[in-house]
Amino acid sequence: RRRGAYPLQAAARRGRQFSKGPSARRAPPTNKPRPQARRRRRGFSLQKQQNMLAAPLARAAAALPRRGFATVRVTMRAAPITGASLTEGVGVVAEAGGGFAKGDVVYATGVSASWGDARPVDVEAARAVKLPAGTPAARGAHFGAAATAQGLLEGVGKGDAVLHLGAEGAVGQVVAQLCAARGAHAVSLVGADVLDPEDAVEVLKGVGAFAAAPAHFAASPAFRAVIADLPAPPKLLVADLAAVDVAAVDAVLVAMRGGVAAGRAAVDAADARDVRDAKALATCRALCAADAAVSTYNARGGAAPLSGATAFALDASLASVDPAAALSATVFAEAHNTDTLPRAIHAANGAVYKHPYRQQVWLADPAAAAAAA
Repeated sequence: RRRGAYPLQAAARRGRQFSKGPSARRAPPTNKPRPQARRRRRGFSLQKQQNMLAAPLARAAAALPRRGFATVRVTMRAAPITGASLTEGVGVVAEAGGGFAKGDVVYATGVSASWGDARPVDVEAARAVKLPAGTPAARGAHFGAAATAQGLLEGVGKGDAVLHLGAEGAVGQVVAQLCAARGAHAVSLVGADVLDPEDAVEVLKGVGAFAAAPAHFAASPAFRAVIADLPAPPKLLVADLAAVDVAAVDAVLVAMRGGVAAGRAAVDAADARDVRDAKALATCRALCAADAAVSTYNARGGAAPLSGATAFALDASLASVDPAAALSATVFAEAHNTDTLPRAIHAANGAVYKHPYRQQVWLADPAAAAAAA
């Protein structure tokens, strides 16, 4: 009896050892539809990731040297802080090439580098311009802003008026100085995102603006009186689009031009910030001459220009910039080195902490940064 029972008990033990437990058994087939919550959640996450990566990828692609173009290796020394990575700035040529000699001081755009990286980077020779020997790094960091101001004011002369929306930055400060030097009138409006616009207003008046005010002041009767005191209505409207969602604002502006009903529907459906920016642009455009030109700059990477406006590209005008004149302008700055960059750049999203009127600048030399600060 024992000999006959043992194989059965052993087989039972082996069966329990290798059998699938209740948790591993497949559920019986059912006709109930599978829940879609997980699929919707995955789709939303993918769309959100695409939206977040579109602009950085466009900037990175634009910064890469194009195949077949001459390049030059540059060691970056200073740069304006405009985002999470270094995209333009002043440096020293590390290796001769592209028409530059070793040791030349250049200002380069289209750079793709990390903050504090001491290694030379390759930039297109066409996107670099030679600066005078001995140019201080802190002053050279503002060359891009000064060159942008020169390009925006092409054709502006004595007696002309320029209305500048978002003039608190480095470009706006140089625009006010250049207009004063040419006998033109710069009317500067401080952007709505500035927390203390009164400080920026005083700075703009001090550097040569004919008049300066916060952006919301543009719709007031007092500001219309200021425009009426000009020899002629502004022939040029300049707008800084760094903090503007260009596509959303342009959609609101186009709808507003389509009639009251379409404009009201677009305003009700749009974000409050986009409506604010669209109304500011529309108000400023109405204050200018009927044939006034509209020029924009600092638009987010990959953004299409506003309808009826010209987007300024610094790369296209680098060859025509007068370096000596650009470097003679005064720009209020706040200097940082690699260790103090967290005070200027938000670690979570790469946004730059905006000062009312000081341009955030990175300097590779900590001693130079401390002296400039």
